[in-house]
Order: sequence, then structure tokens, then C-alpha cells
Amino acid sequence: SGDWTLQDIVVWDALSSSVALVFSAVALGAGLRSQAQVRPPRQFDRPTMARFAAYNYAALLGYQIYGFDTLKLLVTKLVGVAETAAYGMAQSLADVLRRYLPAQLLLGMIRPLIVAAYSESRNMGRPLFLANLVLKLNVFLIAPAFAVFIVLGAPLLELIGKGRYPQAYGYVLAFMLLLVVQTLHLILSVLAMTAERNELVMQGTWLAIVGAVVALLAI
Repeated sequence: SGDWTLQDIVVWDALSSSVALVFSAVALGAGLRSQAQVRPPRQFDRPTMARFAAYNYAALLGYQIYGFDTLKLLVTKLVGVAETAAYGMAQSLADVLRRYLPAQLLLGMIRPLIVAAYSESRNMGRPLFLANLVLKLNVFLIAPAFAVFIVLGAPLLELIGKGRYPQAYGYVLAFMLLLVVQTLHLILSVLAMTAERNELVMQGTWLAIVGAVVALLAI
């Protein structure tokens, strides 16, 4: 009939992701082999690498607990479906803005630059300068979007949601302010990992979970 079902979309998404994984693995293997031919093998501190990976993994696990998906479930439980729909729309609009922020678009390029700057001198001066620059670029993009949405946000939501989600206006403004905090969190995480202090990232993540639990109990 030519109609796609949800199952078809999931299957094709899994297939495309599998193909991408295969190509990535082949490219990684080829790159490692070429580097092994031109550079002598290095001795790595395996305990340090294992500790570094464990802290990162623990931080990622913690983020899954208090991340946006968990918040959606809590909103649905606490305030109902209608309010959840407005929350979901506001989060979607904020996600569109977040994807085009320099900290997100250029993260793959920014992180190696910061790490390389620190590796050369073992001094945090240059990494801090780069991180500060990225943070300012993000704020300079968020601030005008925030100002424009204050003025035009209500008619925009009216157009997109056909008048069904007027309460999303405040949510979008709150999410835009949250983007500044998220950008700062991302930059600080990169700096902590650069200085090989990623246990601070893990500690901050789990402290955020404690704060979320306290807030939930206070409701």
C-alpha cells in the first residue's frame, strides 16, 4: 500500500545505524593501522584509563536518571497529559536551538583543540581562553533568540500549535535560560576531562540527582 508503519521505521533506523557502525569500525581500524605504521607503539597507563572510563560511564548513567526523558515521565505523572504536551513542544523548540549552538556543532573540533593546548604546556590558560570564547558565542546566540521569543513567541506558538499549547510560552523561555547553564556544564566537563579530573563531572552529575530528588519530594 506504500504506507509506512512504526515497525518499518524502527527496522530501517536499526539497519542504517548498523551500516554506519560497520563503516565507522572499518574507518577506525584503517586509521589505527596507518598510525601504527608511522609511529612507534606507546605504553598506556591502563589503570588510569580504566578509572577515567569508569568515571565517565558513571556520569553518563547519572545523566540518564535526571535527563529530559525522565523529566517527561515525571511531568506526565504529576501534571497530566495536556501539560506534558506543552512541555514536550517547548523542549522540542529548545532542542532545535541547542543543536545549532557552537558548543554542540563544534564540540568535535573544540575538544581536541582544548586538549592539545593543555598537552603542549600543561597550563590551563589557553584551554580556559578557548572555553570562554565558546561560552560567549553560545550566549550571544541565545540572548537574541530569547529577546525575539519574548516578543513573537506567543504568535509563533499559536501558529505551530494551533492555539492548543499557550502554556508552552513560559516553558520555552525557561528552556532557553537552561541552555546557558547546559552550555556552561558542557564546557566545564570538557575542561575537567582535559585536566584529567573527570571525577568532578561524575560528582556534579550525582549531586544534581540528589537535588532533583529533593525537589521532587518538596512538591
